[in-house]
Amino acid sequence: MAGDIVVASESAKFGQPEVNLGLIPGYGGTARTTRRVGIGMASYLCLTGEIIDAKERCASGLVERVVPAQELMNEAKRIATLIASKAPRHRRL
Repeated sequence: MAGDIVVASESAKFGQPEVNLGLIPGYGGTARTTRRVGIGMASYLCLTGEIIDAKERCASGLVERVVPAQELMNEAKRIATLIASKAPRHRRL
C-alpha cells in the first residue's frame, strides 16, 4: 500500500489480518488504506480482517492493474518505461 502505482497478480490477496489477533494494522496500514480506498472500505478492511482478492481490490482502487502472475514483472516494467518516456529530454551542452 506504500506504492504510488500498485500492480498485482491475479492470485494476490489483500487485507488487514492483524485485527484477527486483536492488533491494529502495522506499518501505517490504517492511514495508507484510507488514503488509497477511502474511509468506508478502509474501515471495512481494518475492522473485519477480511482477505479480499486482487480483482476486488482493483475495483475499489487499492490496485491499479491486475495481471496474470507470469506477466507481473513485464507489466511493471512496461509501466515504468511508459512513465520514464514522459520525462524531459536534456541536451548536452
